[in-house]
Amino acid sequence: MTKSEAEENGWFVVSAPPSQIFLWGGVSGMAAGVIAAMRQYCWGKTPQGL
Repeated sequence: MTKSEAEENGWFVVSAPPSQIFLWGGVSGMAAGVIAAMRQYCWGKTPQGL
């Protein structure tokens, strides 16, 4: 949701970025995917390989 969408609908935006995400993913494949998606969604950055 964007600030303009909230204003158009009379909503309040409460921003609190996640500080912790707990995942059970076996060999961490799911955890890595979720963290990559959260980083891109929250901060607009795409993870870079080594």
